[in-house]
Amino acid sequence: GRSAQVNPSELTNALLESAVENGAEVVGGAVKELCTQPDKDGAVLTGVRLSDRSVTHADSVVIPAGCWSARVEDWCDHPCPVEGVWLTFLTAADGPTPVSCIAAATAPSAPTATTTPAALFCKKDSNGCHLEVMPRASTEPAWYVSECGRSRVISPKELRANTPHPLETDVPDAMRATAANRSLKTLLRSEKDQLEEQHAP
Repeated sequence: GRSAQVNPSELTNALLESAVENGAEVVGGAVKELCTQPDKDGAVLTGVRLSDRSVTHADSVVIPAGCWSARVEDWCDHPCPVEGVWLTFLTAADGPTPVSCIAAATAPSAPTATTTPAALFCKKDSNGCHLEVMPRASTEPAWYVSECGRSRVISPKELRANTPHPLETDVPDAMRATAANRSLKTLLRSEKDQLEEQHAP
């Protein structure tokens, strides 16, 4: 099948811009509950109520809240056992990249829109990391590095209670970022040695 590696922020903004260009209206606010009306089969979803008590009516409602979609359980009394994973990751746009370790057919440069989707999965190392390195076909950042170690699973109950608050999860663990940087530098040195061996007379 087809696969792709993208920058989530760029993709989200592109979809939003396209929707606006095609007549959509952007309304800011936090959703507090789903609005319904009685129906012969129970109830029909008619829109959402925001934190300022205003109602945005809609024929269909999409809830792209990631792990915080667990809040649906409180809004409509329907099980939504979604868990979250709180982790630290690295992004990079410049410098050497572990390309031949990821895909031998890819040139050692920043990925482009035509880069073959590929990923490098490393075993656990002495820094407590088991890095996953993935290129992204975008301008910046061009590389995404996850699995820096000590990830924490957030339960549906915690997510529904907003503990931790979504903004808290944007704060990286400095110790894990440092450890992952050490692991990545070791990987890059190994890559450099491999390239030198390949081009040795």
